[in-house]
Amino acid sequence: MKTASIGYILLVLCVVANADIVDDFESGDLSKWSLDIWNNWGQVIAWDLVQDGTQVWQGSGGFPVPLGGGGNSAQYLAGFNDGDVSVTARVKTQTIIHPGTWSGIVARYSDPSHFYVFHMSGDSVDAENLLYLQKSDNIFTGYGWVGYQTLAYTTLVQNQLGVWNTLRLDVIGNHLTAYFNGTLYFDIYDNSLSSGSVGLTNSGGVTRFDDFSVTVVPLPGSVPLGCVGLGFAGWRLRRKAI
Repeated sequence: MKTASIGYILLVLCVVANADIVDDFESGDLSKWSLDIWNNWGQVIAWDLVQDGTQVWQGSGGFPVPLGGGGNSAQYLAGFNDGDVSVTARVKTQTIIHPGTWSGIVARYSDPSHFYVFHMSGDSVDAENLLYLQKSDNIFTGYGWVGYQTLAYTTLVQNQLGVWNTLRLDVIGNHLTAYFNGTLYFDIYDNSLSSGSVGLTNSGGVTRFDDFSVTVVPLPGSVPLGCVGLGFAGWRLRRKAI
């Protein structure tokens, strides 16, 4: 005796929005990046592709001591706007021009007065090495300069000139975690900023950047976007013993 049964196969393809972005600067294509400059007293701010074993991106700017600080700049991804991200880059301080020289990575960047920044600082006066997690959220100081609120900091780091360090900043919801050379240093919560771009920042010195990457992190329980499916149904004959 023969019987028939139905077999059904469903193939599903899901496309997740905002795929991972990686830039090692080897291609020399910087068209997706945009530059902002603030707290500037007329310094020459420059971002150039240079050779350092491989091609890397170098940011420079700032007055020498004793003329003071300033010369903040950020390169951010134009058109990118997301809230939950993991940002990583290799960063190397080449030259310290004035006290408070710092460089690092930014997340949820909207403009010079709205972003999170995770950066390392080298001080040419007292040789102090600091690691900061800060935010700019409509904070202004004297002369109309953009100010920063320190969310966390530590002196337990070594930011040596000419040495590559890896910085990583994860911003998921209101939870911020920051890693220096693979070690977790900061784990905090802040509700100020919800979304924005990502990028690199430099102030008061010469800094080199390489191997920039950003991963969009889906929220727990979220469903990937753009799912399509194809179904196949058919009859299967089988012999049944009686």
